[in-house]
Amino acid sequence: MTTDGEAAWVLESSRGTFAVLARDAGVETMIAQHLVPFARAWAGGHGPVLLRTLRTVGLSPVEVEERLVDWLGREGEVTVSTIPADGEVWVRLRARASTHAEAAAALSKVEAALGAALGDDCYGRDGETLEQVVGRMLLERKLTLAVAESATGGLLGHRLTSVQDSSGYFERGVLAYSNHAKEAMLGVPESILRAHGPVSAPCAEAMARGVAELASATCGLAITGVTGPAGGSPTKPVGTVFVGLVLHGRAVGRRFVFAGDRAAIKWQSTQAALDLLRRSLGDKP
Repeated sequence: MTTDGEAAWVLESSRGTFAVLARDAGVETMIAQHLVPFARAWAGGHGPVLLRTLRTVGLSPVEVEERLVDWLGREGEVTVSTIPADGEVWVRLRARASTHAEAAAALSKVEAALGAALGDDCYGRDGETLEQVVGRMLLERKLTLAVAESATGGLLGHRLTSVQDSSGYFERGVLAYSNHAKEAMLGVPESILRAHGPVSAPCAEAMARGVAELASATCGLAITGVTGPAGGSPTKPVGTVFVGLVLHGRAVGRRFVFAGDRAAIKWQSTQAALDLLRRSLGDKP
């Protein structure tokens, strides 16, 4: 409380103490007249700081560091560091210069160089997620998507539909865990299940094709695998996942082996599926 009994926020630090009026009318004036000038004086000649985050997928931290070895640990206007995050590796750029324009120019120059080094493994920047990038690409190309999941329990569909305007491209999702469900709902041939098993590239491709046909969608995306903790075998250990994709009638299947617990394997599986779709869409302008 102030001396006249008015409510106020009190901010204390080793640099000083500020009492900011709680009522809206006083906050803006108080900050503009007192807090901002103090902060500028305290910052002295340090200048403005600009941040940028480049998001990569499909690379390990070591692989990212190998590509960026010429920039990591370097002193100067722009510093570069890496951060492992949820099956991705983020590259953090921090630019500081005398003026905002100088910091922005330095940041842009280094960002362009890092982008060239990372190539297509860099999918976005700052707060942009993989599912947002995929959604934007689908909308731009006027494509539709249906998904079939046999290992991830709806996580793939959840991530896709968490994006605003996803109804503009997402048609439907099917959970088909048993062989019977794969046959009855997705039309996976019994011969494929018998010859290759439900955890296989042919099965993933058949699931993707089946869900695309079921929904009359341009793209079909499917996941099948062993998420553990039991159910693995010498040839298909826990963490073995197959992703199937059908795009414009062409089917592809990819095999992955992930580490971690059930939740981690599920998450990495959806990462792999979204990234496969992203890279394939990049080849289809």
